[in-house]
Amino acid sequence: DKACHFCYLDLDGEELNLETFKEALDSNKFNRVTLSGGEPFARKDIWNLIEEIEKRDLKVNIITNGTSLDEQVSKRLAAIDGLKLYVSYHRPNPSLRDKMFTAHNKGISTHAHVVLESPAYRQIERIFEDISFVDSSMILYPTNLGSKRRLTVLNDEGNVAAMRTPAVRMFTADEWLPMIEHFLETAKGYNFEVYYEPAFARRDTPDIEDIICPAGDDPFIHVDGKAYPCCLLVDSEHGKEGTFAPLSFDY
Repeated sequence: DKACHFCYLDLDGEELNLETFKEALDSNKFNRVTLSGGEPFARKDIWNLIEEIEKRDLKVNIITNGTSLDEQVSKRLAAIDGLKLYVSYHRPNPSLRDKMFTAHNKGISTHAHVVLESPAYRQIERIFEDISFVDSSMILYPTNLGSKRRLTVLNDEGNVAAMRTPAVRMFTADEWLPMIEHFLETAKGYNFEVYYEPAFARRDTPDIEDIICPAGDDPFIHVDGKAYPCCLLVDSEHGKEGTFAPLSFDY
C-alpha cells in the first residue's frame, strides 16, 4: 500500500487464498512462518491466517511497514506466543517510531528493517537513535529490478516528457565496505543486534569467498552458467550530489 520504489516485487493484485495457505502450512515440517507481502495488514483476513499458523503450533514472523500498527493491532499481536515483528524504518518517522515503541512496550519482540539508500545512510545516527529499543536491526538493500514499473518524467509545464523504466544499479565493493563499516561503528552505541547482507558487484573481488554470507558460503547465484550477486545494491538517488555512484549492472 506504500508502493516502495525500491521493492523488487511486481505485484499482480491477486491474493493467496486461505485454502492454499493452509495447504502450504501442511506441506512440510518447519517451526516458523513469515508473513510478508506487499503489506500483510492490508489483508482483511490477516487474523485468519495467523490463527491457522497458531493451530499448528508454529511461530509467526510478520514483516510490515507499520501503517496499521495501532493500539488495537498491537494488543492482538502481543497475545501471540513467540511473535517477531519486523517493521520497515527507512527514514526518521516520529509517528511510526511511536507505534513501534508501543508494540515493544506490550512485550512484542520488535525488530527494524532499514533499507540502505543514500537518505538512510545520511541519517543513520538519527534512525538508530529512534529505534534504540528494538531487539535487532537488519540492514537491507533496495532491489527494484525495474521489471515493469515505469517512471513518468514531466517537463516544466507539467506535461509528460518521457517514460522510462528504472535501471538496476549496484554499488562497487570499495563503496559498499565503507558504508557497512559506518553502519556497524554507529551501531556500537546501542544494545540491539545488527545484521546485514554481504554482496559485491564483481565475482573477482579479492577475498570475496571469505565474506560471511547468510545465504551460504558462496554469495552468488548461478544461473545458465553465469553468476549473479545474491543481493542487488541499488541507490535510487544515483547521480545526485553527495551520493554513491553504483555500478551499472546488466541483469
